Amino acid sequence: MGFDVIGLITVVLAIIGVGVKLELGNRKLGGRVDKLSDELRGEIGDVRRELRDTRAELRGEIKDVRDKLGNEIHGLRGEIKDVRDKLGSEIGALRGEVAKTSTSVARLEGHAFGIPFPDTGAGRGVGQG
Repeated sequence: MGFDVIGLITVVLAIIGVGVKLELGNRKLGGRVDKLSDELRGEIGDVRRELRDTRAELRGEIKDVRDKLGNEIHGLRGEIKDVRDKLGSEIGALRGEVAKTSTSVARLEGHAFGIPFPDTGAGRGVGQG
């Protein structure tokens, strides 16, 4: 019976020893988890700061590109206006030339077929003399 009591005490002490060892391991593990959690929080904070900085930089770059494109578009609109004005002047001049040519052709046809062309005072054409 003495052996049974000693065996029971040994088993109880072994269980207590294992429990203590598990508790110490659990505390150590908890400490490591806390340390890793703190490190992870710090890294997450760093990443958030970097993202904010990157976002601010990208916004600045986008604004610069927008401004540059706006200036280029404004310049192109000016160039297009100049080309339209020039083409408008050239078209006006060509219309004048076509009108003169049409008048000259009409006078020439009138002269060729003996039909008098009314003098508008616009100048002397073919057959006017």
